[in-house]
Amino acid sequence: MTRPRTETPTARLAQLAAPVAPALRRASALSVLASLIWPLQAALVAAALGGLVAPAGLSLPPLWAAFGFLALAGLRAALDTLAQAAAQRAARDLVVQTRDRLLAAACLQRAGGAALSPAELAALVAEKAATLGPWASRYAPAMARTRWVPLVLLALAATQSWAAALILLIAGPLIPLFMALVGMAAEAASRDQMAEIGALNRLAIDRIAAITDLRLLGAGARAQEDLARASDDLRSRTMAVLRIAFLSSTVLELFSALGVALVAVFVGFSLLGEIGFGTWGGQMTPVQGVFLLMIAPEFFQPLRDLAAAWHDRAAALAVASELTGAEAAMA
Repeated sequence: MTRPRTETPTARLAQLAAPVAPALRRASALSVLASLIWPLQAALVAAALGGLVAPAGLSLPPLWAAFGFLALAGLRAALDTLAQAAAQRAARDLVVQTRDRLLAAACLQRAGGAALSPAELAALVAEKAATLGPWASRYAPAMARTRWVPLVLLALAATQSWAAALILLIAGPLIPLFMALVGMAAEAASRDQMAEIGALNRLAIDRIAAITDLRLLGAGARAQEDLARASDDLRSRTMAVLRIAFLSSTVLELFSALGVALVAVFVGFSLLGEIGFGTWGGQMTPVQGVFLLMIAPEFFQPLRDLAAAWHDRAAALAVASELTGAEAAMA
């Protein structure tokens, strides 16, 4: 049955990932749990260091804090390893199932119809289907962490200082906003790159099939020039995708660094007594200051991970859009 052309790439991608969706949810949940262990580690370090600076306040023996920190670090590493393994298995299954579906459809396609050429099918099965793997293994867990971890850390920061939470609340949304703007350009560049990959494969297979005729006609040099020109076009498309990825990563790193720096400046001046507001009563304690300094970078880390995996989503959407047309042509 031919799928409607009105199906959006996002809906098609979700349909492709439906068989591995439970595995992706398990991987995402394990990844979120691993990230949420860090506030406990930060609380142990803050209690230990704060006790050394101000013994009269909340304190914890450094030895007990070190044991607790290492135990939680081991648990976090174990959960993260399990999450990565589950995500990798789901990504591998997604790519294999997509390739099997394409090959099965190619074997059943109508003779003489608007079928795919061998070059287009080879490009879809080999290079293009493989781009679904990074989306499943990197983007899906990163999106789950972005949905939950910053909100939990923001709530924890708000319990210690409303001013620090306000800084994070203002700086945090700038990253998703910029990602949305960059995402449109990244998706268009990825779609052009996928089209160029198919064109290069089609040209290479055509020239290989006609290599005898090209030699007889003395057109070998012309065929070589065509392949070199197509390769340069693909290189240009690929570099355009990489430029967008690196530019977006650089700008988002700048936003996250500014947010962490603002929290650090506020905490520093508060501990020095230069700022007398921002807490829920009284002066900020060293325990509160250390805790805020340790969770501030982790507040931005899921957003940075999502930004790093954003081009994986763009490539997967481009492939999903092409798969819709390819399966319709082979139906």
